[in-house]
Amino acid sequence: MSHSLSPEAPEARHTEVDTLRGAALGGVLLVNLLVAFRVSLLQHIVEFHTHPGRLNQAVDLFLGIFVETKAVAIFSLLFGVSMAIHAERIGQRGQSYAPLAVRRLLVLLGIGAVHLVFIWNGDILVEYALAGLMVLPVLWLPRQLGLLAALLLLLVPTLPLRLPLPEVDWASVGDHVAAATRVYSRGGYWEIFSFRQLETWRFIGPLLCRILPRTMGLMLLGQYVWRRGILRAPQAHRRLLGWLAGLGIPLGLLSNSGEAALAYAHRELGGWQGLADLLSTVPLALGYAALLVLLLQRPAIQRALSGLCAIGKMALSSYLCQSVVLGFVFYGYGLGLFGRLGSAVTAPLGLGLFGLQVALCRRWLRRYQFGPVEWLWRSAAYGRLQPLRRPEGR
Repeated sequence: MSHSLSPEAPEARHTEVDTLRGAALGGVLLVNLLVAFRVSLLQHIVEFHTHPGRLNQAVDLFLGIFVETKAVAIFSLLFGVSMAIHAERIGQRGQSYAPLAVRRLLVLLGIGAVHLVFIWNGDILVEYALAGLMVLPVLWLPRQLGLLAALLLLLVPTLPLRLPLPEVDWASVGDHVAAATRVYSRGGYWEIFSFRQLETWRFIGPLLCRILPRTMGLMLLGQYVWRRGILRAPQAHRRLLGWLAGLGIPLGLLSNSGEAALAYAHRELGGWQGLADLLSTVPLALGYAALLVLLLQRPAIQRALSGLCAIGKMALSSYLCQSVVLGFVFYGYGLGLFGRLGSAVTAPLGLGLFGLQVALCRRWLRRYQFGPVEWLWRSAAYGRLQPLRRPEGR
């Protein structure tokens, strides 16, 4: 394999992309902590407020309106951006990106499968790898066709279609939540392992399948954003970014607030639910991303948010580390706090963990070019060990 297919040097990375990824990872940590590690995800879905108290409910509401589904949407968008960046750089060297891309995604699939089976079944890496393989060919189509495909996939969940996807057995959710609380809070590792496999097959897997079209659509939208040059040259697209922030954030917050009000009034949207979910997620995620990119054009803000840039460069390692730490905190083979803490107590713990990770990432990157799992991913994808230590003088 030629030297031209080596990963880009650290200085070739894009600050905006890494900082966006770091910010999104912070949101993903809070969401995963509060709705999937602290209690059963299914309990959160059927019982939005799992613990009494106004402060707990205020944290639940804040997370639901401002963060939940938006952080992972930004992550999905950035996954598509990264694919387009790699394809562009490899193409500029006169090399074919497709074989390398397939290897990268298959390695990520393997990492995600280990995470899913042995650590936590809320894993998103398997879905990202599979979605990435499906949207990969679009990189070689005209970018307008990529944008059209992205919009169609984002609209799929809003249409009254009967897709051939596995269904969640909602009739048995109540019994499952009770069993999950008992097993996750008191069980040993192997009991939790066995229960997790059943839960993944019956509930988590079907839920991930339901969001697959949106994940693919966001990845394609990310490809388009990079190919259009919006993140490559933000200054040249300030007006577009301003419109995205100025329209996306109010529209997203309005839609989220409306959904919350209807939920508290015990009213359902029926066939309009898919459209409401789309309007509650994508505009707000795009608005957040556009606003942050605009702010990062100011050197003072870029310096202030350099910690987010650092953890964004090590997002994969940090994401997996979060699962290991939170599994120990909440599951029976560790501290066994599953189901015992309200949102108001748990959220500061998540912020503290994220702050600690930011500090550790900054320290790590002073010596090393990549995070440990990023290094493993790159080495496996390129078929040879990559240099990990930062060269002297950099």
